Order: sequence, then C-alpha cells, then structure tokens
Amino acid sequence: MVENFTKSGWEKFDLSLKTKISTLVKGYNLYEQFLTDYTHACKRYCADCCTCNLTMTTLEAYYLVENLILKNKSGLLTKLNNSPHRRFQPELTFNRIASLCAQGKDVPEEQSDPSWGKCPFLEKLECVYYHFRPFGCRCMVSKRCCSETGFAEMDPVVMTVNDVFMQFIEHLDTGGYSGNFTDVLHLMSDEKNRNRYEKNSLQGQYGSLVSNIPIPVLMVPPEHRKKIEYILSSLNSFLIDKN
Repeated sequence: MVENFTKSGWEKFDLSLKTKISTLVKGYNLYEQFLTDYTHACKRYCADCCTCNLTMTTLEAYYLVENLILKNKSGLLTKLNNSPHRRFQPELTFNRIASLCAQGKDVPEEQSDPSWGKCPFLEKLECVYYHFRPFGCRCMVSKRCCSETGFAEMDPVVMTVNDVFMQFIEHLDTGGYSGNFTDVLHLMSDEKNRNRYEKNSLQGQYGSLVSNIPIPVLMVPPEHRKKIEYILSSLNSFLIDKN
C-alpha cells in the first residue's frame, strides 16, 4: 500500500547530460560515504557476486563507455562478445516495480541464476573498469564472504538505501533505458547511439531494454525513514543544484 512507502518530492528537472553525469558521480560518492558506517567483507579479488546478471541504466553505460574511450581503453568493450547467452534481462525497472507495489499489485517474479556465468569484464578476479563500475556493482556489499554463505548478507538499512539509489539513478535517467549491463553497453558502445543519447533523442524499442520512468514513490519502510533522512535530503539537493 502507498502508506508503507515514502513520497520522494523529487521533481523531474530538465538537466543537461553533463549535469546528470556529475550528479551520478556525486551519488556514487555519497554511497561510498554511507558505507563507511557499515562493516562488510568485500575486498580485492572477491568476485563471487560478479555475474552476468548485473543491470544498469543508459546513463551509467554512457559514463563508463566515455571514460574508457578517454583513457584509450575502448577495446575492452570487445569483451562484450564473451557475454553468456543466458543472462538476467529484466522486464521491469526499479521505479516500475515501486509503482506496482504502491498500487498493491503483485510484482512478477523474474528468474536470475548466478550459475549462468561470470561478468565478462573480469580478469584474474578483478574488474577491468572498476573505477567506473555501475551502481549495481557498488551496492553488492556483504557482511560475510559470499563464498562462505552462497549469498550476500546485507543489513536491512543497506538494502533500503540500495533501493533508493537504484530508484534515484533511474529517475535521473528518465527518458533513457535499463537492462542487463551487457545489453545496455552494446547499445551505448555505438557512437551513433551515444550521439542520440546526448541529444535526448534515443527513442524506440531496443531489444530487451526497458524505458526508465520518474520515481512514483520511494521503497522506504517506515522504520528506516529517519535513519536515511540525510541520504534522501542529499540526493534531493543534487537534483536542485544544477551546477
């Protein structure tokens, strides 16, 4: 029901792509600061969560691809050809899920299995584009090593904050798309598509990708609202500050 969620109050601002990128990076940095208050087992060479089932937005893909090109590492995109054929390809975005939940409707289950394959960008258990990785990678933090438990063990507040950031990034990329990261990178690795995206004219149907929508409600349970109030306030200030 709607009362179990939180109205964001976040309007959809007409931001330039440059501002969207800077806002995305501010969000990444805010999340890193948030994690300093939580103990997690993630460390170098820990890649159990690095599967082919990661999702991302076109904004994150654009940021990643442009940085690889600037650093003369665009050849890394050829690794996309090694992507497993079977991978998680979501039918709903986070904000579309939030909309269904707010209406009291059932959210269809979507199948995802880590055994389908590893991320094609791993080399010797290290990510080759680590500094530009999307939020879906950044938020996979576990209190215990995943190889011991077989799954990521997260604090409930961390899970809520993860949902908020996923919703925020989609909101920021309204007009763009979300999907499996290899599918989104395939789209954005094409210069013509990046040019269309820069002009806000990336329209139509692109394979399995799903169009992003603004935040309808935030998936924040009542017991977590005060604990993450500063997160919500900071993200809102990012949208208001267009510099």
